[in-house]
Amino acid sequence: MDHRRLHMCPLLFSLALFASVGHAQTDETVPVSQEVPGPTGWDFAALPLLNFTTDRGVGYGAYAATFFHGDGHSERQPYWMSVGAQFYQTTGDYAFHKLLFDFPNMFNSGVRLDIVSGYETWDSAWYFGLGDATPRLPQEDTPEQFYESEIQSLWVVPTLRFPIAPQWQLYWGNTFRNTQVGAYPGSRLEMDQPSGIEGGLLFLSAAGLMVDTRNKEPNTHHGIFSELSMRLSHPSLGSQWSYWGANLTHRQWVPILEQGRLVFAYRLGLDYQTGHIPFFHQHVLGGSQWVDVGGNLAFRGFPNGRYRGNLTAFGNFEMRGLPVTFHLFQQQVDVYAVAFTDLGRVWLLEEFQNEPLNVRASFGAGPRLSYNDLFVIRLDVAVAFEDYTTPQDPVGTQARNREPILGVYGIVNHPF
Repeated sequence: MDHRRLHMCPLLFSLALFASVGHAQTDETVPVSQEVPGPTGWDFAALPLLNFTTDRGVGYGAYAATFFHGDGHSERQPYWMSVGAQFYQTTGDYAFHKLLFDFPNMFNSGVRLDIVSGYETWDSAWYFGLGDATPRLPQEDTPEQFYESEIQSLWVVPTLRFPIAPQWQLYWGNTFRNTQVGAYPGSRLEMDQPSGIEGGLLFLSAAGLMVDTRNKEPNTHHGIFSELSMRLSHPSLGSQWSYWGANLTHRQWVPILEQGRLVFAYRLGLDYQTGHIPFFHQHVLGGSQWVDVGGNLAFRGFPNGRYRGNLTAFGNFEMRGLPVTFHLFQQQVDVYAVAFTDLGRVWLLEEFQNEPLNVRASFGAGPRLSYNDLFVIRLDVAVAFEDYTTPQDPVGTQARNREPILGVYGIVNHPF
């Protein structure tokens, strides 16, 4: 999800259309933070997607999810199974379709399986160069398609979590991604010719150790979720690229007021990768959850894939307030007000000694809605600070000035 400079873009959507089917019920008199049996039967929720961007035109689609509770579960495991699907496309030849599965406790074994699959095709995928020292041209001075490329990707990402002790788990995951790349004549991508410009099949296998003390998902009120992992891509696994990486991520939720009325949430990440890394996956960090640099998860306000390098350090800091809770068709809806700040830095190996304090920063706020404590939609409005160069030095490494840019993101789920 991207933006143009100071334009109100990606994913403005209608915060509407909640429905429930089956026998899903909740106890309206029980405090949120108390451990009680959850709803039973089936839940269903959906929302329309609607937006307009200058580079992709009108976007439209829908996201829907269904949850099966069975005979009811605890707050910590709110369902047996969930299935989500997204259909989204624009009049500007961009499409992003997803299918998601989550089985928190397969066969009552404690093993969790989640699968994310998707198909994405766009004719204006961003590429601004590699590393931190990549100031961009102002929009009015940017040649057509200079920072863009054609990318089509089909991917499947299954992840398994195995319990080894109370609150401790091992995880193993794989990323299968088949990508086709088209570089426009005279574009920055054609000039740089980075690894991966030829396209092909990426197979990335990852394993790690995690500790999870969260009281519940997705609206966590207290606890930590931390992980340490390694990942490897190699031709012996069927991949066209060979590289490895390591990731350390710590997430924590600190209650300020009781019953989740005010929670300070933060995520800190440190990611390293080296080898022949395909550029189209270089901004995707390691770990059990998909996080990419730029867009709606980290470095909010910057375009998706704005910075790509070997080492990434970042932090997300959010204050989540819950001022309003009401019931619609006997279903609970929580309305959140969130303020956030993102900080981070990306380095190439040769940039470690260059301006170590040149941290990228953004801040913002927005409302979020939670349906039955299962399904969260958010609208984040972020302001970031972008570096610019001059038309006389289009691929220069020295920034001439820094100006604010705006990103607007409507998406499903909290960023962490």
